[in-house]
Amino acid sequence: MRTLPVLAVLWLLPLTAACDLGGCDQFAVSLASDRGGAASPVAAAEAYAGPGDVPSTGWRVVDEDATGVELSAGDVTLHAVQGPDSTWQVDSGRRC
Repeated sequence: MRTLPVLAVLWLLPLTAACDLGGCDQFAVSLASDRGGAASPVAAAEAYAGPGDVPSTGWRVVDEDATGVELSAGDVTLHAVQGPDSTWQVDSGRRC
């Protein structure tokens, strides 16, 4: 398995009290670069695995939006964005 360099995590933000998703823990990641990610959204989720018990396997794309895709594994959902170099990086997520 290829390990991707950590670009930058400026904050992990739990938002349970004001969350409109019924008590989910959410986070957002500030990326230092929009390049140098993984070859696919699933590979980006697998590379991100670890912080806060994020699963390392079982990821599947469940939705697409204007800025990227949502992936799910167990009770964790991640959002990945595609950079101008066509690589993917996780930029947010939640556990419900």
